[in-house]
Amino acid sequence: MSKIGISSKIQRLLKESRLYCQSGRLEEAKLIYQDLLKSIPFHPEVLGNLGTIELKSGNTELGVKLLKQSISVDPTQCNFLMNLGNGLLDLVNPNEAFFYFETALKINPYSSELHYNSARALKLLNRNQDAIEALKSSIQCNPKNYLAYMNLGFLLNEQGQFQEAIKNYNEAIEIDPNNFQLFYNRGITFENLKQYEESLKDYNDSIRLNNNFGMAFFNKSGLLIKLKKIEEALTVIDQAIVISPNNANYFIKKAFIYEGLNNYEFALNIYDHVLRIDPNNSEAMTKQSYLQLSLLDFKSGWELYKNRWWNLAKPQFSIPELNDFTITNKKIFIWSEQGIGDQIIYSSLFFDAFRTKNEFCISLEPRLVDLYKRSFFWAQNVIFISSEEKVEESDYDFHLPICNLGIFFRTSIKNFNSHPIAYLKSNNSQVSDLRKRIKKDNYKICGISWKSRNPIIGEEKSLSLNQLLPILKLTNTIFIDLQYGDTSWEKKNIYDLFGIEIKSISEIDNLNNLDGLTSLIDVCDFIVTISNVTAHIAGGLNKKTYLLLPNSFGKLWYWGQSSDASLWYPSVEIYRCPKSGLWDEAIENLSERLRKIYE
Repeated sequence: MSKIGISSKIQRLLKESRLYCQSGRLEEAKLIYQDLLKSIPFHPEVLGNLGTIELKSGNTELGVKLLKQSISVDPTQCNFLMNLGNGLLDLVNPNEAFFYFETALKINPYSSELHYNSARALKLLNRNQDAIEALKSSIQCNPKNYLAYMNLGFLLNEQGQFQEAIKNYNEAIEIDPNNFQLFYNRGITFENLKQYEESLKDYNDSIRLNNNFGMAFFNKSGLLIKLKKIEEALTVIDQAIVISPNNANYFIKKAFIYEGLNNYEFALNIYDHVLRIDPNNSEAMTKQSYLQLSLLDFKSGWELYKNRWWNLAKPQFSIPELNDFTITNKKIFIWSEQGIGDQIIYSSLFFDAFRTKNEFCISLEPRLVDLYKRSFFWAQNVIFISSEEKVEESDYDFHLPICNLGIFFRTSIKNFNSHPIAYLKSNNSQVSDLRKRIKKDNYKICGISWKSRNPIIGEEKSLSLNQLLPILKLTNTIFIDLQYGDTSWEKKNIYDLFGIEIKSISEIDNLNNLDGLTSLIDVCDFIVTISNVTAHIAGGLNKKTYLLLPNSFGKLWYWGQSSDASLWYPSVEIYRCPKSGLWDEAIENLSERLRKIYE
């Protein structure tokens, strides 16, 4: 056949394959392109279209290879540059993908799709602000690109710009009002804004548009828990489980709900079921451990508690982790983890550790170091350092996370018979000075704290000063503000309405000066608090403390499930809500108790 005949055949096959591509008959087009490669192996269109077909067929690595060959022949092909970038994103290579998107944008800076895909790469590179700008450019090029609005809303929500996120979701829904994912995403943002009714409506709309979308049921269930509609939350999570009967997360949520209903046996059975579905599910193990520990099943609980790093990066060491406290004459580095309250409660086990014939270096939250140096001045085999200080691993034989101390020293209730009391020591001189300034004849001093800053459960644990009014009406009582953060508005409101003064000690920063806060707590005759750092310091001082706890949601495992006393802090008396969010009964019971004792 003549060269003209060969060229004519190639042109015919190219045209035919294009038509196949346009009509979605990709396998037929693929066969033609594969045949064409034999005669024109460096044709950019053949290489590019064949690469694109391989991408769509799931053969990503081959598709990327062919697209790169096409671009090497003709680097001006915008669509192939974009397809190549998308293929590289599928291979989780955002740096290279971004390069090709940027190359294409130099050729066609007005492509909404290119700006959109560039934003996808930037997000994977954690360049979120640049991704936001790229999405805005995508919308500028095409104001009807609902995907750009949706992803912009997602990024703005992540950055806490909730109102702006809502605006972009609104735009996307205006363009595509039947997109269930848009309502779901906007529902999440409304929930972050604590606009729960709007959030619930969006989750319901998402379910209406796609009643097989399990995550909408899952989020709706969580929202109903916040709205104290626990029975309804259980019904909704069961609907999610029908959709995905092997989804471990749905069962973990169900177990959590049963805990909220105080049906602990059901909750434990569900955690067991999760571990049959997914034997390595560390989240289920951790949450089951919390429940077991709260039920005083220490042996089982501590074993599963080792999985508590399921959503955290556990620090790595070259020295071995201690797993046997029968060793002697070793240097052991105990390092801080979790919050300040956790460090205080586990430090009650230092006595057990120090009795072993070993040397210790203990790192703590920086604000605790001075307090602990004073409290354990008598211990000759320990030094306390800030967790911000660098530790040379070569100086130690073993390391140990502080919370692992329970695994060794509190394996049964009997171990608490020798549990230390009053192991924290305040600054005597400061306590004496404060008492002279505050104390009045025939008056008791009550320290109060009513809020938690915990980002996950703080709202469930916290109260307002108005809710504490039955307690604040105690006669012959001086109230001292132990709360961290700005409380001036609440205190002014209580004073203006009821003439009740809650004193602040201006030179003590209750948040940053924990040593000063400890002295202030020690000045008090008794403490009324919710579950926060104040409760732990007061318990460690063996100060008489009255602790107000939520029913289940927001309650930490070490306060137990039903007892009115604390194993960890004998001086703490517990008042529990009978139902989630209903504080009145617990507060009234406590106020009656205080009137009998202190009035």
